[in-house]
Amino acid sequence: MVIIRVGFLFLTFLLISCVTKPSESPYPPVYLTRRAWYTLLPPNEIEAPLDLGQHITGTYGEEEFVLEAWTEADENRVTMAFFNSLGVSMGDLSFDGGGLFFSSAFLPPQVTAEYILADFQLCFYRPEALEKALNRAGLTFKVEKAVDTAWEVRSLFEGKTLIIKIEKGSSSVVYTNYFRRYAYTLEGYTLEGEW
Repeated sequence: MVIIRVGFLFLTFLLISCVTKPSESPYPPVYLTRRAWYTLLPPNEIEAPLDLGQHITGTYGEEEFVLEAWTEADENRVTMAFFNSLGVSMGDLSFDGGGLFFSSAFLPPQVTAEYILADFQLCFYRPEALEKALNRAGLTFKVEKAVDTAWEVRSLFEGKTLIIKIEKGSSSVVYTNYFRRYAYTLEGYTLEGEW
């Protein structure tokens, strides 16, 4: 009887270890599809430092939303402060090598820090680092740049299916998540004007 119990426990352990994801990050995975997850990259993978305001307009399913944000990001830290159109605080996010903090009494509970940060990283982190992380998840990441302008298109595929498309201009970003059915536009500005 003891041998059967030990055998059962061993078999259970073996099955669990086969389906458990490798722990590459102290943060929960961000599921970009039903099967593919993304692990957050450290702040030092940012493409260029940012210190700017962002006017955000978007849709989630049939719902529309408008939000303001101020983002400061460099190789050490990412911080975001979210506001409504009247300037009332909607939440704060902070991410550095020591951890991830998010506080909001207004944003819905399904809007988590990991998903906000993953969207930010897909838009503003170095393509080489993103490609490596996304390839590990079984996804394909492509970047196309216009020759004569600052326009860039980042596309994320699962197989041949387009999951996410990010169109970046000199002062705007259009983010479309086809899998989760939401999209938004970021119009950036600094205290002196457009970024």
